[in-house]
Amino acid sequence: MPGILDRLEAKGLGDPGKMADDSLAQALKLYGEAKWEEARSALDIYLQQHPDEPIAQLYMGLTLLQLSDYTKASRFLMPLADDTDFQYQNMAKWYLALCYTYFNTAESVANACKLLKDLTANPESGYYIEALGHHRFMCE
Repeated sequence: MPGILDRLEAKGLGDPGKMADDSLAQALKLYGEAKWEEARSALDIYLQQHPDEPIAQLYMGLTLLQLSDYTKASRFLMPLADDTDFQYQNMAKWYLALCYTYFNTAESVANACKLLKDLTANPESGYYIEALGHHRFMCE
């Protein structure tokens, strides 16, 4: 997240997107401080104005996961996990797989296993070791 915050905070005062970036940066800081309810509220407000912002969607999913709202979290993470152009696709896959494990149904376990398999197929995924352990435990 520090790289994301650095980018958001780097824009100058004359930049028309500065207020929006400041708003998103504040929401991410709240997330980083483990202020889940405050982060959820700030992200909700931001997403009302910028519903297609993938970083905000990602962190809303992560925040909802922290708040144990796995169904809503998965709704935010699912499209990002499928988006091959999204820079943090593997992050979305990892956390979506975690959401699926909490549903504890045969279908959700199968969905989690598919995501974990994708992550273990790529040692550069950033989640290779974690996914490998979960895949071995849940899927084999």
